Amino acid sequence: MTGTPGHKSARFPGRSGWWIAGAAGLALLACGPGDGPGEADGSEGPDAPGGDALQAAPPEGRLFPEVLSVHDAVLHDGVWFVVDMRELRIHRIAADGTHLGSFGGRGEGPGELRRNAGPIAMLGDSVVVRDQWGLHLYDFEGAPVADWRVEDDHCFAPSGVSMDSSPRGLLLVVHCREGSGVEPRPRVVVAEGRGPARSLVTDTADVNEQRWDRGAPRMAAHPRGFVFGYTGDECLGLFDLEGTPLERICHDWMDRVPVPEEDADEYMRDVAARARSMGIRVHRPEFYPPFIDFFVAGEGELVYVARVSQESPGRGVRLLTRGRSGGQTVFPIPEGANLFGSRGSVLAAWEELEGMRIQFYTLDLERGLAVPFFTERR
Repeated sequence: MTGTPGHKSARFPGRSGWWIAGAAGLALLACGPGDGPGEADGSEGPDAPGGDALQAAPPEGRLFPEVLSVHDAVLHDGVWFVVDMRELRIHRIAADGTHLGSFGGRGEGPGELRRNAGPIAMLGDSVVVRDQWGLHLYDFEGAPVADWRVEDDHCFAPSGVSMDSSPRGLLLVVHCREGSGVEPRPRVVVAEGRGPARSLVTDTADVNEQRWDRGAPRMAAHPRGFVFGYTGDECLGLFDLEGTPLERICHDWMDRVPVPEEDADEYMRDVAARARSMGIRVHRPEFYPPFIDFFVAGEGELVYVARVSQESPGRGVRLLTRGRSGGQTVFPIPEGANLFGSRGSVLAAWEELEGMRIQFYTLDLERGLAVPFFTERR
């Protein structure tokens, strides 16, 4: 199967966590990544769009009582496919806000989903959803097409971190579960169908050393291949679809937010002690990673998902990109939402008692704008 690169979805509910990387793999333990304030041709300060003042859902946002959560989402041919983790279902929502039905569901039969449903991607003429068991393929109406596991030569059924499509097949960031493989470091692999996946890039970090401020591994398809790296590294790597390095995409233009001393003390007292017991060298964290994830829009421009502020790690995320003057531009989307990017479009979702309130946006990268898809509220 083949797919079209560049539809990577970024999924972040604004939760936080300390990441420990070691020979046993990755474990989410306590506090998490963030970003800095807006600047340059974006607005500055806590009262500006993307500043520290938390905002409610926009009045044009539409309430979807059928949707109880949004864990991931991807756009295809004017229809958003939304992963509902609570219902273990995939909702089809048109760009005008029409709910077109749902598919999947909890179970172990063909097309049914187990725990940890998501991420989601397009692959040729199929929608692909990953869960704890493996990959589930559906047609665009939601009918099951196939179910298959990801296999490679390092371990059976590796854990997945990120997923995207490419002309060569499905791109995944995977790592072996504890005790189940010989390569604990994250890798980018390409799965072309049933059978073993092919490794393209393996992280080169020392698995016995932990730098929390390095963040977490992330990947997105790119018109020239794929982008891979850690959210706290100075640069991400752009690779072709054979895994050959092409260039480095650096983000030194982003602000780095200091980790509060009391949080660093707590980390060294509690989390670091556990890491040392595993034989891992630990460094005291000084800064949050500047972003949480990214996706590729336009002709290859990166849009980053960043935490709202140092003081509110669990209250939502925001989107930013590099502006014309070289500093960061924050897209004016009200905060407190989960944000999911697909090419140059964004799904923003706010949780309410009656369901999820959702608003779609088109990004204007040149002017740093986020234009709503529809304006009717119900």
